[in-house]
Amino acid sequence: TEAFDDDGLPHTLEHLIFLGSEDYPYKGVLDLLGNRCLASGTNAWTDTDHTNYTMTTVGSEGFLTLMPVYLDHILFPTLTDLAFHTEVYHVNGEGEDAGIVYCEMQSRENSGERLSATELGRELYPGKCGYKSITGGAMKNLRESTTNEKVRAYHKDYYRPENLTLIITGQVNHADVFK
Repeated sequence: TEAFDDDGLPHTLEHLIFLGSEDYPYKGVLDLLGNRCLASGTNAWTDTDHTNYTMTTVGSEGFLTLMPVYLDHILFPTLTDLAFHTEVYHVNGEGEDAGIVYCEMQSRENSGERLSATELGRELYPGKCGYKSITGGAMKNLRESTTNEKVRAYHKDYYRPENLTLIITGQVNHADVFK
């Protein structure tokens, strides 16, 4: 899931995945179902060239119940405009920049580590290369150029079965996974 600009599409999409899917169009469904399956939760993180989605459950029964719902969220997210504005960027009632993704990046953007890594990546990787972009999104881009339409197009381009690697560990019968 490379980014070729600083719009933060991989990171933005990672957040929006958890806010509903075609078959489960409600925020929090994964957490509610996870609690019923004795899961310790679902999580994700975005790196320069990939995004990881994780889940941990007690026993295979909970895993086999939660996995199809999680995959539905990953492959068929709702990506609503309301979710985008709430989760990614909006101006709140007090006129302040807000949004979970925006605030996350605000806390990192001007750190010495982030500034050094960004400049180093831009010098080391000329041309069109994901290693020179800010995968999480630059604050200016999140405010001005990141759109839900771009997120939807990014999902369509990259979130396809041939780009997915599913790694399962623990005592899960592989035949049960593909029923």
